[in-house]
Amino acid sequence: MQKTSLSTEQTLKYTNDTISDIDEKKIEALEMGKVFQLLKHNHLKAELMRLTAKKGDKDIIVQKMEARIACNEIMFPALDLQMAIMKKGNDSYDPDTWRIQGFVFSANERPLKLIVSLVSQKEQTTKIHLSSNTDDLGFFSITVEKQMIAKLKSLKLFLQVSDNKKNIIHKVDKTLLPAGGTIDIEDILIPADHGPIL
Repeated sequence: MQKTSLSTEQTLKYTNDTISDIDEKKIEALEMGKVFQLLKHNHLKAELMRLTAKKGDKDIIVQKMEARIACNEIMFPALDLQMAIMKKGNDSYDPDTWRIQGFVFSANERPLKLIVSLVSQKEQTTKIHLSSNTDDLGFFSITVEKQMIAKLKSLKLFLQVSDNKKNIIHKVDKTLLPAGGTIDIEDILIPADHGPIL
């Protein structure tokens, strides 16, 4: 039987399509799981009302149920965010580029609309090379083309977050290494001491 070899383009398309199919299955499973968890959650809330009326809010079982309900109410928004992230998907993979992408969150895990920049620093001088505005989910994506990768390899690179007035909010304490054909996932958590921006 004659072996069939795939071109690089065909291999990348096959890989992208497979990842998309897997993500769709994951989203479907998460949505079904959420429906089931919501049914349990609503039943738990109804039972809590019944037990509270019967035993009072100081009862240990009532307090445990309240804690469980509070935990669920934190979990559901996080689950919605995860599904939204997966539905967004990724652009097709390009073996000649370097991509840095991720999400920007506040200390309480709220997505933030800010500007993320790839910057280099030499002595006291900071230079911005590329930037990306985060969307409603706090997602950013910076793509570095092949020609620029070669120029950046000798520099100390890191991510910097600023607002729309170009005020620096946060600098990520991690050096990035440019490499074609890679996607670096860099989620950024903004510390709580930044006050007004959060």
